[in-house]
Amino acid sequence: MPPFTIENPILNSPFLEPSHHYTFDNDGFPNGIAEGRRASSYWIPIAQPRKTGKTLFSDLKEETKQENPTINAIRVKVAKWRDAK
Repeated sequence: MPPFTIENPILNSPFLEPSHHYTFDNDGFPNGIAEGRRASSYWIPIAQPRKTGKTLFSDLKEETKQENPTINAIRVKVAKWRDAK
């Protein structure tokens, strides 16, 4: 995997709700900037058989992405609270 550099990694103010986020391709490289806040999610790695010679985190295609409904619900409630001020 060739090294890559993000020239300006900071997209948002630390004092406001995020308005942009990076998108990534299947290899984990940034391929653009999207509007809005990224939904909270996490990856569940699926172990490879030992015979293939791959490591546990070697291939994103062998992982399962899960949304984090608790965090996403809290974010919606905080946004409503901010708008009510």
